[in-house]
Amino acid sequence: MLAPNRRSLYVEALVPPPGFELVDAIATTYSVDLDTLLGVPVHLALSEQELPIDLDAGALAWLAALRRMTGRMTVFTECGRASPPASPHVLYSLLEPILVEVRSEGASFHAKVWVLRFDAPDGTRRLRLIVPTRNLTGDRSWDACLVLDGTVSGGPKALNAPLAKLLAALPGLALHALSVATQERLASVVEDLRRTEWEAPPGWELVAFHVHGVGKSPFPVEGRSDELLVVSPFVSVKALEALAATTKRARALVSRPEELAKMPANALALFESHLVLDENAGADPDGEGELENRLRGLHAKVYVATTRSTTDLWVGSANATTPGLADRRNVEILVQLRTKGPRVRPIDDFLGDEGMGPLLDTFEPGAEPEPESDDELRVEAAREALSAALLHVRATRSAEDGLWRGVLEMGGSIDFPDQVDACAWPVSMARTAAVNVRALADGASVPLAAGDSASLTGLVAFEVRVGEASARFVRNLPVLDMPPEREGDLLRSIIGSRDRFLALMMALFGDAKSALARGTGADGSPSSGSNPFATSDGSGLLEHLVRACATDRARLHEAVALVAALRTSTEGAVLVPEGFPELLALLEGELE
Repeated sequence: MLAPNRRSLYVEALVPPPGFELVDAIATTYSVDLDTLLGVPVHLALSEQELPIDLDAGALAWLAALRRMTGRMTVFTECGRASPPASPHVLYSLLEPILVEVRSEGASFHAKVWVLRFDAPDGTRRLRLIVPTRNLTGDRSWDACLVLDGTVSGGPKALNAPLAKLLAALPGLALHALSVATQERLASVVEDLRRTEWEAPPGWELVAFHVHGVGKSPFPVEGRSDELLVVSPFVSVKALEALAATTKRARALVSRPEELAKMPANALALFESHLVLDENAGADPDGEGELENRLRGLHAKVYVATTRSTTDLWVGSANATTPGLADRRNVEILVQLRTKGPRVRPIDDFLGDEGMGPLLDTFEPGAEPEPESDDELRVEAAREALSAALLHVRATRSAEDGLWRGVLEMGGSIDFPDQVDACAWPVSMARTAAVNVRALADGASVPLAAGDSASLTGLVAFEVRVGEASARFVRNLPVLDMPPEREGDLLRSIIGSRDRFLALMMALFGDAKSALARGTGADGSPSSGSNPFATSDGSGLLEHLVRACATDRARLHEAVALVAALRTSTEGAVLVPEGFPELLALLEGELE
């Protein structure tokens, strides 16, 4: 159980079951980085393909995936905990309708869960529940992840009530009102979730979903066990005391060394052993692996309690801390599984040679970690102030040069700590475009850097700094007075040419892999030749369009929407071959 050689990639859990198509994806996370988030739609929509990492080289593939998943995917994240991308690109603007900022009053929104909905041609509907213990970031810490598949059937199951309650609470936690379409999708997923019959892992039964922070909830580790194992990267005295009170023998506490160093002796004495990951855990034993590909640190949250005849396992987002577990103020989720049988010894297995044992060291107390400096505290206070502020962006155009810029506005003022420098820039631009935003503290509006309409975005990166302490994060802000041609200009800047437009259409209707490969640059771009609906190898779009009309009208609708958006821009309309919109309308049955 939880053996280190049983590794799986996060993205593998996103692949639909054979014969099924993804129709909805709802996710919650504490933190997210835009680079990781940008890759998720690609894995969901184009999971069978290997795509270029470089955004410019793979722009058509990223665009095709993002267009397909917009309206199907929503990610809820703690406000102020989104990280800026490594490099600027207009593609990130396509994440605006996917990312939703939430806040839980007086606590953290810390739940980590995916609910994926799949449909089959025969009408069968399945859900997949993914409960990781890590956030939607590029973090490579040791993690635990539970995946459950289920079929939607019959009436509501009492087991699913807490999970449904969590998703139903999301609109009320959002900083800005969700679109009507997103609310309807979410409500539909909640109803299916209530009626899902889950398939437990072999040898286990699903006991309960424990959801905290959206109503009163009992302490999840109930009963009086014979032995207890706690794996948590963050700990507090109150939570450790509550956990130890549930067992006759608290076998082991596995955590980070800096966390254990902060614990008083009487709290550590509640557990027989105190373990940390070996510094070399995750390293390639042959020394040939790249350093950046190894797993580092601990992020898993796992609780295991055993009796003579049963073993219970809890896995999910809740750390053994006061807000996460003891007081249950944070929004968290834990899933409880149970297996029966006197021969089951999961704690021994976990601590043994076939489990994590070889990767664990006994904690040796050293110097107490230094507390956060005053500068670090001011930086976090500034992050919190900007995260809580009800900011928006107003799009304005200069009469002098015709350039567009977003202007940060808000009602009231922001309570900035003293000595904090703060700047901001659109994620579509480089950090060098940052402007000072300290004037927000006095309620003043702040113009951001200017550019063309394609660079306008509600995704605004902020940096706050005091001395050597700093933090960067992204807000997804509403945009007022967005020009109608912005979407067309954005698409035009990504697609770039008519040949690449045709490659994108082939990706939607035909051979996605080869079409996108041909559309990745000038040398590999298809040539329209004498037939505006043909690619360089002679294969035309018409047969794919006709087939889609009969078998996959959803793709026709996607293409119609994309072409309509592209034609809102004068320059974007040039990329669409003459007669192509009329052909799509004819196939859709909308041409009079």
